[in-house]
Amino acid sequence: MKCPSVAALWASTPPSHQITAAVIHPSTSSLFTGGSDGAVIRWSLSSPSIHPISLLSGHAASISSLTTTSASSLLSICTAGVLCLWSGTASSRCRRRRKLPPWAGTPLIVKSDPLSSSQVFVLCGSLEHGGSISYPSHPSRKYVVVVIDCVSLNVVKSVFHGALSIGFPLELGVFGSDVLLIDGNGRIQSLEVSEMSELDGHEGSVVSYASTSSDAGSMNIGENSEDLIQTVLLDQEGKILALVYASRCLLKLVAEGNVIGEISVVGSSLCREGSKDKLTTGIFLPDVSFNVGDTGDSGIFRSLVLCSSNGMTMFYSISIVGSLFDYKPVCEIPPTSGTVEGREIFSFCQFNEFLVRIESECVTVGESLLWQPYISTWSFECLYSSSYISKKISEGGFPCEKAISNERIVSSSMVLSEDSFVPYAIVYGFSTGEIEVIRFMESMTGIGGIFPHISDKIFLGHTGPVLCLASHHMCTQARFTRALVSGSKDCTVRVWDLDTGNSLAVMHHHVAPVRQVILPPEWTYHPWNDCFLSVGDDGCVALISLQTLQVERIFPGHTYFPSMVAWDGNKGYIACLCRNLKPCTDTVNLLYIWDLKTGALERVIRGAASNSMFDHFCNSIQKNTIAGGLLGGTTSASSLLLPVIKDPKIFKKANKNSLNLQSKGPDLRPTRDVRDDMLGLKLGSNTAKQQHTSQKVVYQEKKKVPIRCSCPFPGIASLRFDLSAVMSPLAHESCHVSNDATFKQGEELDSPAKQSKEGRMLRFSLCFLHLWGVDTELDRLLVEEMNVCKPEVCHVTAGTVGDRGAMSLMFPGIEPTLELWRSSPEFCAMRSLTMVSLAQHMISLSRSCANASSALAAFYTRNFAEKVPDIKPPLLQLLVSFWQHPCEHVRMAARSLFHCAAPRAIPQPLAAPKNKNLTQEITSPIAKQSTDKELETSSIVTWLDAFEDQDWASWINATTQDSMASNIIVAAALVVWYPSIVKDTVPSIVVNHLIKLLMSMNDRYSPTAAELLAEGMDQVWKNCLGQEITHFIGDVLFQIECLSGTHGGNKNSIQSVTMREALIGILLPSLAMADVEGFLNVIEGQIWGTASDSPVHLVSLKTIIRVVRGSPKLLAPYIVKVVSYVLHTMDPTNLVMRKACVATSVISLREIARAFPMVSLNESMTRLAVGDAIGDVSKTSIGVYDMESVTKIRILDANAPPGLPVLLEGASNTKVGTAISALSFSPDGEGLVAFSENGLMIRWWSLGSAWWERLSTRSLVPVQCTKLIFIPPWEGFSPNSSRLSIMNSILGHDKRANQEAKACELSEADHMRLLIHNLDLSYRLQWVAVRAVKLTQHGQDLGTFQLS
Repeated sequence: MKCPSVAALWASTPPSHQITAAVIHPSTSSLFTGGSDGAVIRWSLSSPSIHPISLLSGHAASISSLTTTSASSLLSICTAGVLCLWSGTASSRCRRRRKLPPWAGTPLIVKSDPLSSSQVFVLCGSLEHGGSISYPSHPSRKYVVVVIDCVSLNVVKSVFHGALSIGFPLELGVFGSDVLLIDGNGRIQSLEVSEMSELDGHEGSVVSYASTSSDAGSMNIGENSEDLIQTVLLDQEGKILALVYASRCLLKLVAEGNVIGEISVVGSSLCREGSKDKLTTGIFLPDVSFNVGDTGDSGIFRSLVLCSSNGMTMFYSISIVGSLFDYKPVCEIPPTSGTVEGREIFSFCQFNEFLVRIESECVTVGESLLWQPYISTWSFECLYSSSYISKKISEGGFPCEKAISNERIVSSSMVLSEDSFVPYAIVYGFSTGEIEVIRFMESMTGIGGIFPHISDKIFLGHTGPVLCLASHHMCTQARFTRALVSGSKDCTVRVWDLDTGNSLAVMHHHVAPVRQVILPPEWTYHPWNDCFLSVGDDGCVALISLQTLQVERIFPGHTYFPSMVAWDGNKGYIACLCRNLKPCTDTVNLLYIWDLKTGALERVIRGAASNSMFDHFCNSIQKNTIAGGLLGGTTSASSLLLPVIKDPKIFKKANKNSLNLQSKGPDLRPTRDVRDDMLGLKLGSNTAKQQHTSQKVVYQEKKKVPIRCSCPFPGIASLRFDLSAVMSPLAHESCHVSNDATFKQGEELDSPAKQSKEGRMLRFSLCFLHLWGVDTELDRLLVEEMNVCKPEVCHVTAGTVGDRGAMSLMFPGIEPTLELWRSSPEFCAMRSLTMVSLAQHMISLSRSCANASSALAAFYTRNFAEKVPDIKPPLLQLLVSFWQHPCEHVRMAARSLFHCAAPRAIPQPLAAPKNKNLTQEITSPIAKQSTDKELETSSIVTWLDAFEDQDWASWINATTQDSMASNIIVAAALVVWYPSIVKDTVPSIVVNHLIKLLMSMNDRYSPTAAELLAEGMDQVWKNCLGQEITHFIGDVLFQIECLSGTHGGNKNSIQSVTMREALIGILLPSLAMADVEGFLNVIEGQIWGTASDSPVHLVSLKTIIRVVRGSPKLLAPYIVKVVSYVLHTMDPTNLVMRKACVATSVISLREIARAFPMVSLNESMTRLAVGDAIGDVSKTSIGVYDMESVTKIRILDANAPPGLPVLLEGASNTKVGTAISALSFSPDGEGLVAFSENGLMIRWWSLGSAWWERLSTRSLVPVQCTKLIFIPPWEGFSPNSSRLSIMNSILGHDKRANQEAKACELSEADHMRLLIHNLDLSYRLQWVAVRAVKLTQHGQDLGTFQLS
């Protein structure tokens, strides 16, 4: 179970965002725009000013289309074929990230299915080559229309696969069972969606037709540049098609295919005379109608919006009645203020009663182009009024004036974190050619100062924008240790000394901008482990050695830029994939495989097979242990460039297979950790010799990386904190400290200046994960006491981790982050859990930070909700998933947050009405009550069994079974701890689910189920289970026996031990106390029903010990039966059982004798006496056992007082009462004394040595006592109906009649419970002389009595 937390680091420069797709999400009042770089930005339209909320990182190629789904989600798809399903909530988290199959090609258009809201249609295109590699034929374009499921993102069916009879499609329309494809000539091809279409690549049922020859608008395309179609528009019903040209718009009926009218804009504000204005885009408005007059005939009425390149927008009302076509301009939207030459209007979207205009403005900054979005909303009021100009409602974009004026545009960035411990700096490459290394926290003691050798000055040398960066730690001895590699638009590659900042080499082997730098992956052989690859726009890939600082290999001949390059360091190959990301071009995907050692081209693969082969090539490469990807070490390349791996476990298999690799020579990449040199630590001569001269290297298994760094886009870095790795002590074993701050293992941190490894890790995490600015007093405590401060070198915001590397990063500012807290209970739970766990861990490390840590934990537990009342409470299901976390601090934090959030976050199906008591008093018809109860029960069961649409489970990589188990745990916890806020029917429903969860032996949830069953057994579950407790005890013992016999791997053994501890130590004692008689019957049956060496016997004895220590009174009525069972496990005739249980049995007897005064062992542990604690006073006896033979040797008669039997009659209607209160053997073992509170008498049996000699006869005839002593009542003694003494019977009391009446009213069970409650186990008999005994109660002396 994972709990990742993301901190986004934003540079002062806003990102470039050239809009390529846009959609309105109506449920959240948000606008989503997709960019050419693959970024998707969520905009808020509900506030007075439009502003960006979050950046969605899941694509590395241009966004083709955005569409909303039925589940209030957003589906995005890019030209690389990657699909992302984003949550429609404020978190905008990526629920699922998948890739289209290679045969589908490049996605072009996405449309929702009107018949099934959970599916979308995707039009894809690809080029296929014929002939051989040397003489390829002309490529043929193929198209595929597939149906994608919006939940799993799997291809459901293939509607069409083949060549189209029309040109390149510009529009896709889905209407019922028909799919319409429209090309730039206005020709239409109809595809019938057949239910029998399969995924075998065959064509579906296709009906194709083109426009008639009378359509002059589509006959002359290409003859005049002014007649080129700019865009194609299709109305929502699929009846009207609009062909937008430069100066006119043709309207056609889709069914007939003929032109019905034309709208000319020549001479209007859209296309002024003598200017270069032209129409660019448009939209049919679905929800706006105009009053065009009553024509008397049914017609078609539409609203059309056309936009010009000059920024002007015009509304038109269109009416088609019969063969009559009419249109008129209604109103216009003026262009935005400022220069419009560099601004392009992408599209329009309708939002309620507003029109959203989406634009991108191109700003030239030095040699770079910065695309800035501009969003504006316009009112529809002018459509119904006399006003001709629409009113602007709001507008917004990126705040970029300061950054643009300084010309400090970040063109590349990366985070320096090659020690796998704490990232210490961020590197920015600017459009001016400058490179700057900035340490995060220069002023923080112990964190910012542990890398004093890292230069923080600006690296100068490039004359163009820096496009790529990489940092490499040298594996062999060289004149420098750490190298910084940079590639620029000036076509050069520069190598810098990262320690000193000096330039080491400048290389000019590229004739085009350098786009990527690829570092060698793990397990790379020498000398390739100190090399890197440079990839340029000229289609050239070069291998450069950092030892010689020269180009060693050049891999030329790529048709175009290799956008993806993978390096297999173990086998010595590189794969370069040249992808066609522009669907309209006649180029195919090509994969080049090169031999790194010889520089020879091994193979070229074309078409769809190139993608499949590249994915297979990447799967065979071991996952890098530092950067967390296949791109090598620390680089600025986005991890989104990597293939979407279908099964992440494949990397684990690769790592496992590579553990025993043998080197071919002494030049394998050494396993010495780069952290040793970074921190100035010197290796011993023996260690160094072993590392550099060993002929065989055994690789260590990959350890968890506490913090993973990535830069999905230039100027935006993300730090991903893994809670398990941060809190685990194993995560810090390889983390070193500076020479002036060393600590012993487990040494406590007394001051922030004196750092331990865990302390530095925790404080660094708090710096970036804490929400600064909400509680100023808490911020002050963190700064002053804990020395934790907010980083000032960049803007830090929150984020969420999505599926397969996708992330959602909030924009700078506190409001976007607070909106995430207000709308996402999953984020609230995960971030609160992380912060409270870190705070509690800091308390255990540092006494001086206790106040600040406690205040931090209190803030995220309850104070945050007081500061910001509208934030969401943490999700309870997510919190209970961490109740069995390996780290104690995480477990404590999860439970604390659960208790604080439970009253506010109770699930609706479980919540009781606020006026619960009043509701119960209101009477209603019996039939209605029965129906309401059935509906209530049905809703609770449905919620407990729900496993679909559990979005929170994907946040922590949980399964559907985990989500169902969490629902059960939440319901059970609320029943046990908060019964007043849940419905009355919940306990009886959830108890069966809880038992099933326990029996499922789930290592994460079954121990929690055992805890909840144990804690609520007495008050809740006992009444629900009733007589089934006995069967439940038998099932639990069977599970214990199964777990005790588990053999297998280490993981299964650990899980078995955890479950056994929960069952034996927690659940079984509570079951035994809930039904003592049933428990004893079960374990007695186990004596004969299971093997002698079964662990059940030992478990039963341990359970008895726990019950004796916890609630001894419950065993009092069955004390004779308990002792008999314990003695049975010591039976000398069953040597196997005796050998396994004798030690525990002896401990059990000692615990029983210690807790129950009516059980006594002699000093030599050879004799045992057991008296009836509660029973029939007329049949009371004491059994004496021989411990060696484990047999009963005598029965002592302890019935009613001899000679006075009538005194007890009439005292109570029942003869069951307190029998024997205390026993004690004489010091010489020749006598036994017994005290009975019921009657206030002491009996003495003087047996003598002759009696011990006659033990062999084993006569079981009851033996009468030798002496009987009546004790007068002492001060404070008050007998009641359950303890009537003889003196009370003789003297009589006025209250006796009332007591008798009350006793008559009590049932037998109630009377027994009253006896158990009033049972006094504090009586003790102590020998003070040979024939004198002292009676005490609660340590108070009640008198000394002579027995001779």
